[in-house]
Amino acid sequence: MEIVARIVSDAQVSETKSGKKVVNFPVAINDYYKPKNGEGVQTTTFIRLYLLAK
Repeated sequence: MEIVARIVSDAQVSETKSGKKVVNFPVAINDYYKPKNGEGVQTTTFIRLYLLAK
């Protein structure tokens, strides 16, 4: 699966109680569709990603 998204703001780094680093940042995913009987419609979905370092 491939997801194309835009990073919306700077990443934030934090640390868990056990000392592992966590990076989180929001991304925006645009979707465009055209109903059979109308104009094109664009929607945007915002998702916050959390990445945990090994």
